[in-house]
This record gives sequence, C-alpha cells and structure tokens, in this order.
Amino acid sequence: MTHYYKNCNNQPIRVATGFVDGSGQISTYVTSCADVGIGQVHQWFYEDGTNPGVNYQTIICRSGDFRPIVRPAAADVPCWTTFLPPNPNGGPMLHRYKNCSGSTISVASGLSNGTGQIAIYRGACSNVRPGEEYLFDYQQTTVGINYHTIICLN
Repeated sequence: MTHYYKNCNNQPIRVATGFVDGSGQISTYVTSCADVGIGQVHQWFYEDGTNPGVNYQTIICRSGDFRPIVRPAAADVPCWTTFLPPNPNGGPMLHRYKNCSGSTISVASGLSNGTGQIAIYRGACSNVRPGEEYLFDYQQTTVGINYHTIICLN
C-alpha cells in the first residue's frame, strides 16, 4: 500500500503516517515524519503489507518543548492511561501511562480535534519498561481537544 499526503495548507507542514485500530488505539511511525511544502505530495510505501482492521491516516508532527518523565510507578497507580483531572476544561492536566505489560512500550502524548486530525509532538516518544510510568504535565489544555496515549512504532 502507498499512503499519500498532499499539503493543501498555506504553510509547510511536518507529517507522519499512522493508524487507528478497532479499539481506538492510535499508533504512529514517528521516525517517518517528513517536511511537506505548500502544494507538495509526500508518500509512504508499506512494502511489507498493512495491518488488517486498521484505518491509516496522516499524523501531524508538532514542534514544541515536550519533556515527559519516565519513572518507576507506585503500586497504586492504575494500569494504562489516566488523565487527572479527566475533564480539565482548559485547566492543567496530568497525563499518566503505566506499563503493565511484560515488555517495553514506546509511547507519547498526543491530541486530536473534533475532525479526527491527530497530532503528536516531535521527540515525545519515550520507552516505558514494565512497571514504569510515563508522565506529562500539561500546564494548560484546550477545550474541545481530546488527549491520547499514542504508541510509537519504529
């Protein structure tokens, strides 16, 4: 399969390829971020085939100072993703991901708007070993934006 993206914006953009599975889990190939000029087309070719049951889409690679913390997790921290508070309505929010699997997982914090456009911060992926947690402290959130844990693929 070949995934095409044409930049119809009025400014250059940096994008990557990724997919959403049937459960809503977002995964991206962050090493595939590419700069695409105005009116230009970029393509990613999946020579080894595609994953069944997923929807491929373009992911925006955002710039910014993104410094998550990875540390050993306390026993009372719930597995997988937690947002505190769950509905910050523009206020601060802590994004927490605890790895309860038996292997290291690379994750990042990402966001999407009401149209389904997904964005991830460049350089935000961190390897989280079993029993560790990934933390990112949003000093401010945006009303109408959904926040996600995104799986980072090589």
